[in-house]
Amino acid sequence: MRSGIFSHFLVRGLKGEANQDGNAIITVKELFDYVHQNVRLYTGNIQTPTLTGDFDRRMPVAFVRGE
Repeated sequence: MRSGIFSHFLVRGLKGEANQDGNAIITVKELFDYVHQNVRLYTGNIQTPTLTGDFDRRMPVAFVRGE
């Protein structure tokens, strides 16, 4: 890994791996769920990302480009 565990999965999620419903739009919830699950799995539940604040969980944070 070239970066930290959180950053690694954040970037992978933004590149499209977090797109759970296949609509090419990555929402805050999809990205958080992806990062949370993978960081916990990779670290054996030692690290647990959290998400706080008041926002719409459906807010888009990235769009998946066609290949």
